[in-house]
Amino acid sequence: MCGIVGFTGKQNKILLKKLLKTIIHRGDDEATYLTSPGINLGMNRLAIIDLSKNLYPLKFKQYILIYNGEIYNFKTLKQKLIKKGIKFKTNSDAEIILPLFDLYKSNAFNKLDGMFSICIYDKKTKQIILARDKAGEKPLYYTQLNQNFTFASELKTLIKLAKSQSLNLKLNHSALSQYLTQGFCSKQQTLIKEFKKIPPATYLIYKIKTKQVIKKTYWKPNTNLKNTSKLSKDMLKNKLTHLIKTSVEKRLVSDVPIGCFLSGGVDSSLISYFASQKIKNLKTFSIFFPDSIKHSEKIYANKVASWLNTQHTNIPCTANSVKLIIENIHKYIDEPINDPAVLPTFLLASQARKSVKAVLTGEGADEIFAGYRRYQKELLASKLRPFANSFPLIKQTRNIIASSKYQKIFTSLSQHYSSQTIWKPSELKKLLNKHSRQLFISNYLTKYESLNPLLAMQLTDFKGYLAEQLLMKVDKITMANNLESRAPYLNSDIINFALSLPNHYKIKNIHGKYLLKKVAENFFPKLFVWRFKHGFSVPLNKWFKNELKDTVLKSIEDLNSYNQIFNINYYSHIVNQHLNKKENHADKIWSIIVLSKWLNYYKISP
Repeated sequence: MCGIVGFTGKQNKILLKKLLKTIIHRGDDEATYLTSPGINLGMNRLAIIDLSKNLYPLKFKQYILIYNGEIYNFKTLKQKLIKKGIKFKTNSDAEIILPLFDLYKSNAFNKLDGMFSICIYDKKTKQIILARDKAGEKPLYYTQLNQNFTFASELKTLIKLAKSQSLNLKLNHSALSQYLTQGFCSKQQTLIKEFKKIPPATYLIYKIKTKQVIKKTYWKPNTNLKNTSKLSKDMLKNKLTHLIKTSVEKRLVSDVPIGCFLSGGVDSSLISYFASQKIKNLKTFSIFFPDSIKHSEKIYANKVASWLNTQHTNIPCTANSVKLIIENIHKYIDEPINDPAVLPTFLLASQARKSVKAVLTGEGADEIFAGYRRYQKELLASKLRPFANSFPLIKQTRNIIASSKYQKIFTSLSQHYSSQTIWKPSELKKLLNKHSRQLFISNYLTKYESLNPLLAMQLTDFKGYLAEQLLMKVDKITMANNLESRAPYLNSDIINFALSLPNHYKIKNIHGKYLLKKVAENFFPKLFVWRFKHGFSVPLNKWFKNELKDTVLKSIEDLNSYNQIFNINYYSHIVNQHLNKKENHADKIWSIIVLSKWLNYYKISP
């Protein structure tokens, strides 16, 4: 795991070193610099596989590589390349990338099972090729400033470059509306107009001579029902068991200690089970909220750890233990996302890093196996919609109902669906003095809504909510603690298998992730497997009214610097409603805390 930086233009090792310092937390084992006419490349390395020094940058023919990530099928690919006459000098997983690219060009990225942000510099054609992994586990940002092209693993690096050139960075108001509504920025947008991010499963070619940027998608999930519809339930269970077991084993390949995040839910428990079969005295880590039992799954995490005989650590998360994290949240989450789980995740990562250098997580299971309760509610609404829309209601009555919690019955999925709605459109108009475009509508919603609404929601969340919020949270927070995270469920074979399942193997009766839970039955008690999903929520509602009240009030003051954008009186009204226990506005307040700290620290222009 690493952090990468590159920019075109004059050789400038001093600037390169300064930019790399902004992401030293992504890898402090070794720093690599390469400068030559027209190109500057740098990399901070967190050594996980092949701990040898001076491995990077890797070179093959006219190509030079720096990269962030892990390639889990590198041994298989290596053997195939050896048969083609390729000779290797290291045991690094990354060494296969350049010869693979030399043979298959952009098709090489599709052959990689892993998480990565890759930079390949072609000395012959004077091109930079960037690529982000299929699910989007590793971030990659880029910009064109002063006729030069720059890319980096984190947004703060690009900000540092712009500030060093006295450039004025402007807020992206379209992305601001997205962030406040759904908690993250969709597709390639960021909250800064001049900066973009490479979407998952996408590669970019930058031609230095012409300054042309070309972007293309290299992979899409295979959702064809023919892949699974003819298989019996037992056959599907056996296949899924094998896929998860194999994926976990590949992600355990490491030359350093590795552990697991264990929440006490089915997803992480299954990962921990297969990991414990390969690692004796596996180290597992879970978070709990000592002052809020309903938000804690400590009892279930402890049971799983006992069943699997792991070396388990419970980490308490209290309002006082997260105060310092909140104060520095803009440094850890340098592209604002609205996920309060960054707080317990930081404590988890910090504790885990004391004894391991990498962890396995359960990220992705809810999206690809359909674990969210909202999926069940939306499916019910889709069944009722034809009857509701044809029922002869009085227009006024219908409008009243449509504006309430029953709105989804009367509106199409593409009109209202979002993985989360933080600030409603009506609230956003009051909050923002300059209201911009509404929420981005996923192509998947319009394409699949009538054919398979469940799949439409899953693909929307997979490309948006999972890639740009959940995975970014885990990446930024674990990397802030110099820790690598790996997500076995995001193996492309598992993704294709899960998304192509018939709906009755995803949701059955009141249970989501039906087939995954049937697999879990083979390893855990049924009462544990089929209990209701608890979720991983932070007791912000309570904290904001008590221990973190000063932080909430400070957010009003912080927002004052941007009163030309925000209606401070309306936000103060929201805060007062929450503090007076009239409404629970914790998610709204958290979104502003994160945003206001970020805006003020990086001094983004309105």
